[in-house]
Amino acid sequence: MEHFVACKATRGLPFEPDVIFAGGDTLLSQLYSIRNFLTLKRGLNKLRPDIVHLHHYGNLSPSVFHAIALYKRKYPAVKVLFSVHTFEYICSHSAAYDYKKDKRCMDCAQNRYKWKIFARGCSRLGWKHSFGKGITSILTALLSGRGLIDQWITPSYFLKSAMSLRPDVDSTKISVVYNPIANVHSKSLPTHRRDQMVFFGRLSEEKNIPMLIRAFSRYRMRGGTCRLVIAGEGPMRDALGNLVKQLDLQDSVEITGFLETPVLQELLHQSKFAILPSKCYESASMVVLESVICGVMPVVSAHGGMKEMVEWLNCGLQFASEDEADLVSKMEMAVAQYEEWKLGLVQVIDKLKSYVLFEPYAKRLLELYAACLKMSVLKA
Repeated sequence: MEHFVACKATRGLPFEPDVIFAGGDTLLSQLYSIRNFLTLKRGLNKLRPDIVHLHHYGNLSPSVFHAIALYKRKYPAVKVLFSVHTFEYICSHSAAYDYKKDKRCMDCAQNRYKWKIFARGCSRLGWKHSFGKGITSILTALLSGRGLIDQWITPSYFLKSAMSLRPDVDSTKISVVYNPIANVHSKSLPTHRRDQMVFFGRLSEEKNIPMLIRAFSRYRMRGGTCRLVIAGEGPMRDALGNLVKQLDLQDSVEITGFLETPVLQELLHQSKFAILPSKCYESASMVVLESVICGVMPVVSAHGGMKEMVEWLNCGLQFASEDEADLVSKMEMAVAQYEEWKLGLVQVIDKLKSYVLFEPYAKRLLELYAACLKMSVLKA
């Protein structure tokens, strides 16, 4: 089966993409990019693929759906697959979170056209951003059209169930394929680790890191001996640093900033626990998968994709969402159970690798492609 690639970010790729979207976005082009529309339209008509597999289209704009729709109209036997990585089918700004009210939200999940954002201003960056996201969402709904997508792919059953709330989405056409993990380490896991907890990810409001720091402070006051490393960059970095000083945790909490993958993996190999206190649903938490495959015990908020990943692997602990006292309790429980938890780690990692390494991931995609092509032949 011959494959073609169309993408915008080409840095670090070991091959030359067949279609390259140009940079230089403007505010208008983020709503509808004529240039990206023409680039994809020409690429599709030149390459003539039997399957179009769209991943997260980000700032390519909804115009890519327009190009795909025209191509499918010209060649009706073409099958279109869409890997949905965010909450765009549930929420107009793709987060399933109301930043204005500071709470998880699926109020628009059942609506194809999502208007509430224009009255609520609930996107992360306020009213202007909300207005732009609202227009983009409606354009996407118009241009993607009913029947354009033949098969959806989600990285979790949680996201599949949320998408299925929409009456125009056929849940039988949603397949769950867990996301692959890039740059999996090849060396054996260390036998000795530091008494260390780690958070890694974007330092933003919805990740709930202030609660993590406050819970860690209570854990230390109750006699806990682990230290905490916060790895990442984001708009809350200065505020988090100030909170660490305010709670007099400078000797036990370190904020490293952004770490390149090899350095982050080394940090995970030195640590015992990964804490993910996110207030958001998290469609499919890669933090859980990346932690476990490095031999780190995950402790996560008991909702969304984080909850699903921990329960699927039967590995790690959950604390009641946004419950600081319960997080302190689960930190202590994790420390008490760590040695016992390690005993089943090899089997858990083997299970994880059978799904999320690139080879099994690619195999599952190829099986979906083959099924779509077979369906097309049967209909013909």
